[in-house]
Amino acid sequence: MPVHNDVLTIKTHPCGTAGVQFYRDFVFYADGEEIVRIMQTSVSADPETHKILRPKVFLAYNIFKGGKVDSEDRVERLVLPENLPLLGERPIYYSDLDFNCHLNNAVYGDILMDFLPSEMRQQSMKHIHISYVSESKLGETLKIYGGYIENGDFVLYGDHERGLSFSAKVQLHEKNWL
Repeated sequence: MPVHNDVLTIKTHPCGTAGVQFYRDFVFYADGEEIVRIMQTSVSADPETHKILRPKVFLAYNIFKGGKVDSEDRVERLVLPENLPLLGERPIYYSDLDFNCHLNNAVYGDILMDFLPSEMRQQSMKHIHISYVSESKLGETLKIYGGYIENGDFVLYGDHERGLSFSAKVQLHEKNWL
């Protein structure tokens, strides 16, 4: 991990599309050594209707790469067991919101870390996967469910009154992912 005065460099580039999703890769370097790699998928929605917009709407702006992401490089939505125990609740506060008045994507990682068992926080995490399923809004309360699954990974999800908000998976050891 980087320490004080290390030079942190982040390189990002578009990777293409798959269905309605845009893919973007982020690679973090500390003093030239790769320390983190993130694959982000995004969808764009009409701010008025909340209907998902197809990627072709944005390709004319040359912001996104127009190619298709190979199926083996795509991020799959997590499917978690439904019988996980309730770990607690997490209200959505004003300071959690993004410009669209929804729970900011970065806060989901904070929620994961807050509900992760303390023994896992002390270990090196190899992979973290968070799937954002539906918007969480000011005044809502997420019910957080989670636990270990048979292979030793930790999984977690948050529900609100409209259904599933997000799901997450943490892997400690190197193995086939997803």
